[in-house]
This record gives sequence, C-alpha cells and structure tokens, in this order.
Amino acid sequence: FGIGIGEEGEIKFLPQILENYVPCLEGLPEFVMNLGTDVNWNEEEECFDGVCRVLSDFYAWKGEGEGERGRGGEGEEGKEEEEERRKWRVEHLLWPKMRVMKVQKECGNDGSIVQMGNLEDMYKVFE
Repeated sequence: FGIGIGEEGEIKFLPQILENYVPCLEGLPEFVMNLGTDVNWNEEEECFDGVCRVLSDFYAWKGEGEGERGRGGEGEEGKEEEEERRKWRVEHLLWPKMRVMKVQKECGNDGSIVQMGNLEDMYKVFE
C-alpha cells in the first residue's frame, strides 16, 4: 500500500484498494491537486486522515456525469447500461470483499454495523 512518486514528481503507482478495480483516471489531476491542498502534511494523524479521504474520493465509483461521461450512451439506454455496470461492480467487486471483511468488535457493539442474518442459522430454520 502506497503512493509512489518518482524523482521528477511523476506518479509511479497508486494503492490497489479493491482487486480488479481501476478508478476513473479522468479524476487523477483533481486527486493530485487534493493531495496538495486538502492534506495537512505537518501533523501525522491529520495527514493519514487527509490522505485516506482524498484516496476515497478518487476511488469512489462515479455515476453518469461524474467521470464516466459518454460511456453509457444517451437517454434511457445509457441509464440502463450505467445501472448494469453499477450492479456488476457491487456483485463482483464490492460484495465478495464485504463477505470476508473483518469488523472490529466496537463497530458491532456501538450499532454502526448490525448483523441482520446468518446463513447457517437460516438453514436451521428450514431443517
């Protein structure tokens, strides 16, 4: 995990946050600008927080009109294509990672993450 910057200031590599997902590179100039303007490089904790926020903005899936212009076509057909791409991303990229995600105990205890069901328990109901 890291951001590689070469001798002449060029970006060598970016972290791969989700396997098989590449963010829209149209947002790369804004990402670099935000690293310079939105990150407090003098305070360690604020620096990590700022870098994480800028990375999350860059890697966020952009909808129609936000970095993916022209990819979905026009009108109703373009909206359907965009919706299909969104569903595919959630099903094949995000959901598999969430299934194996380790959650800190504090998140489960403070109500920020709630378990709604358990496949093993659901099978017991039908036995």
